[in-house]
Amino acid sequence: MTQVTLSELNHVKESRFASELADIFEESIWIAEETANKRPFSTVEKLHQSMVDVVEQASNDKKLRLIRAHPQLGSRERMGDLSTNEQRKVGLNQLDNKEYEDFIALNNLYMNTFQFPFIVAVKGKTKTDIYCDIKERLQASKTDEIKRALDEIYKIAYFRLYDRVKDENRIEGMK
Repeated sequence: MTQVTLSELNHVKESRFASELADIFEESIWIAEETANKRPFSTVEKLHQSMVDVVEQASNDKKLRLIRAHPQLGSRERMGDLSTNEQRKVGLNQLDNKEYEDFIALNNLYMNTFQFPFIVAVKGKTKTDIYCDIKERLQASKTDEIKRALDEIYKIAYFRLYDRVKDENRIEGMK
């Protein structure tokens, strides 16, 4: 998708707002739909916080569906374009056979332990960082991991919004 300005998002119909931001949260257009009526937003950060608030106010079932909508890191399953690109940038699409087997084994152990996929914002991380994160987080409680997964999803959404939405008031180079 092409970049859209914050001003445009503040003035388009709700359906276009939702379609422009449909993939910010993995397979969860409902978040963009519910955020549309909270406009206008003065910054991308306020837009992001409003989307986070929608998730935080959602039922536990909806939160778990959002978490479960994410693909397993390092897997070769079909996933959305944004997830594919994010994983490609850290080399998760180029795992050798041993790395792939190790990632799949840890992912499966994580999935069996928590009943949802391991989620981490991969930007700025290496595949080694991610591998170590999975091993460490396997020691957490399910309650802690649900919170951590949502926090990571919020980071992913912020990075996606920052790339997608041009904030006319943002000083370039500032994140």
